[in-house]
Order: sequence, then C-alpha cells, then structure tokens
Amino acid sequence: MYQRAAVDIPRQHRFEMATHVASVLLQAHTSPFPATRHAGVVPDNDTSSNDDNRFLSCGNSSPNEEHTRACLFTVEVMVLELILGHNIEDCQFRKEYYGSDNLPNDQTDIYTARRWAKKVLGESGANVSDAVRRCRDCSFGPRPNFSDVRFREPVYEGVMKPLADYLKTWPEVMP
Repeated sequence: MYQRAAVDIPRQHRFEMATHVASVLLQAHTSPFPATRHAGVVPDNDTSSNDDNRFLSCGNSSPNEEHTRACLFTVEVMVLELILGHNIEDCQFRKEYYGSDNLPNDQTDIYTARRWAKKVLGESGANVSDAVRRCRDCSFGPRPNFSDVRFREPVYEGVMKPLADYLKTWPEVMP
C-alpha cells in the first residue's frame, strides 16, 4: 500500500506503473526523447494499444553527463517506490544517512536507494534488480549521453526491456 496516499494499489498494478513511469521519465527529461528515429521501449504484439509513446529516440542532446545520471537516478527511485510500495522518504533506515545536523543531505537518497534496492532481488528477481542497479550506477557503456545511440540502446536493453519482460510474465508467476 502506498502509505502517504493511503490507497491500496495491487502489486501487479504498481509494477505496471513502474514500467510506464520509467518509460515516461526517460522520454520526458530534456534528453533525446521524443523525436525522429525510434527504438521500441515496450514492444509487444498488442495491436489494440494506442500508446504512441513507447519509444526511445534520437533528438536533443542531454545538457551533460550529470543531468543524464540524475535522470537515471530518478528512474531508479520511482521504480523502487512503485515496486516496493512506498516512498523513499518512508524507509525506516533513511535517517541512518542523515548528515551531522540530523537532516537529509545530498547523499541521503543515494545511500537509501542503494540499500533499499537490495530488496528488489527478493521481490522481483535478478533481471529487475539489475535494471535498478544499472540506473544507479549508470552502467551502460560509453559516456552518459542520451544523444549517443551507443548509450541509449543499452539503457533500453538494461532497464526498459527487463521491466517489460517481467511484466509480460506476470500472469505466469502471479495467477
């Protein structure tokens, strides 16, 4: 249950939301999304879908590597929150990463997410856990730059594809 909203969202729906939110965040940042050339993000054979925003594409370049890393960290946190069902601010151990003034600092969310992500392995398996880790570590090959296809393709393969693949198997693992 999403604690702050006090709304009971079933786990499967949270996972669907995580997959879609990751896609939207990657498209919405001032990265190359959306534009001209496309590489599918959530490919499927469902022709009844009217979702035209399923693409990673070339276009405007990211302002810098730091922005690209921040974008991927945002994706990681949102996916964690949706998969695990509560906000990062509600993690019981978050206060362990506060500064000497007993307040959150610029490292609090990073260390909280790193520790919290360990739960994903047990909750969703190795592929989803690796997708979350790759967002945090930005481990996609060349320099982080969404205008570089050599970076974009591994983001698709390492984040969007595992999330979409796990979602497709949901009926098989969770009847």
